[in-house]
Formats: sequence, structure tokens, C-alpha cells
Amino acid sequence: MTKGGVTLFTKSTALSFDRKGDCIRVNSVHPGVIETEMGAKAWSSRMRATSSNDQTDHTKLLHPIGRLGTVNDVASTIVVLASDDVKFMTGSSLVVDGGLTSQ
Repeated sequence: MTKGGVTLFTKSTALSFDRKGDCIRVNSVHPGVIETEMGAKAWSSRMRATSSNDQTDHTKLLHPIGRLGTVNDVASTIVVLASDDVKFMTGSSLVVDGGLTSQ
């Protein structure tokens, strides 16, 4: 629900800046489960819900890329969004989840 709110806020804010003639791009990044302390807790909850003890097998089964994301995976996406390489992109939401939601 919160990612949906962020997506709508991103689009609304981007349009607001565009209509005023400001040269400000607004995009958002939506990471999946990332290898952090918070990510480990989320992953543990998912494993308990499926009664599994093998994190590696579940990661490979659930993520088409075959692993959990890292902080650097998300940071790299943000660096690209902040660069002029995507200067014609605004109001977009990028999902960085190793393909999990594409299934």
C-alpha cells in the first residue's frame, strides 16, 4: 500500500514541477527484499510462513536472478536516475527486485 502511495506521489509531483516549468525530474525506486538487517527479518518471516529452513533454495526459486538484492544494486539504480543519462525520464517508478514481481 505504501509503494502505491509513493508511486502516485511521484507522478503527481513530477507533473506539478513540469507544469510550472521547473527542470526538476521526479522518479522513485521500489526495492524488493535487500540484504540488510530489515531484509533479513522480512525474509525470515516469509520462510516461517512457508515452513522452510533453507534460505538459499527459496531465494533461487522466488527470484529469477537467483539471489537477494544488495544495497549496491539499489544504489546503482539511484545513481543512474540522478544522472543526465535519463534526463527525459520523470514520473516513473522503478522496481529493483531481481524480477520477483515480474512473475
